Amino acid sequence: MTTPSLPQCGNALIDDGHRRLMAALASLGEIATRPQNRAETLVGLKGFLDLLRDHFGIEEIIMRSVGYAGAERHARIHTRLIDTLGEQVDRLEFGAAFPATEVVARMTDMLIEHELVTDSEYWTSLDAAERPDLPHPAPRPWDRSLDTGNARIDSHHRALSRLATRFHRLDGRADTGHLANLLHGLNTLMRLHFRTEETLWPESDPHHALAHSHFLETLDHAGRRLLEGEMSPSAFARDVLDHWLVDHIRAADQPRFRVLVP
Repeated sequence: MTTPSLPQCGNALIDDGHRRLMAALASLGEIATRPQNRAETLVGLKGFLDLLRDHFGIEEIIMRSVGYAGAERHARIHTRLIDTLGEQVDRLEFGAAFPATEVVARMTDMLIEHELVTDSEYWTSLDAAERPDLPHPAPRPWDRSLDTGNARIDSHHRALSRLATRFHRLDGRADTGHLANLLHGLNTLMRLHFRTEETLWPESDPHHALAHSHFLETLDHAGRRLLEGEMSPSAFARDVLDHWLVDHIRAADQPRFRVLVP
């Protein structure tokens, strides 16, 4: 299993924790593919939960220290996530029929979603406290008229909007490595988001799925132009993210979820 490279928030402890967690899951994914290693997989999963608890504890201390207003709510999300993952490990230990690879895959998706969606909510507070050399504009306001009515889908859309803000701020300030890391995280979130949408649909819609596929191709092409210096980060955010995302939500997502938006 390839270890996803997620966007760095800029805090060394948090970023290192994210790398260690994703590497641990990638290693577990390899072990879980071999049925004879079920006991080893269980030990590894319990060790991963311990690592996750430690990381969440450090993250909560840092969120409070930088004055993030949502720190307590975020900590409660951590508790629920640990409980949910712990229940899955318990079910596997006591004879659940689903394979260990499925548990690891679920954990990986849940962690990616947490790091790219929920964690992105404190980026602005962290930047303001730890990177005073950069300008800190307010996050791009999310227009509630773009809500679909599905809480999970809307949380993904807001996270994508926050990623667009991050690209906007990088004009002339980011090296290729930083941009590549952010692009990889964007691609990871987009693929997770599209999978989620397609799973939630009550029936198959090949046209909507095709739009997703075409956008991923556009994202890859624009990303290469960005890394080669042919497109600025702000132009990438405006033309590739802002415009496409808003159009897709209004033309495809809202009608699909049958939500009347005022």
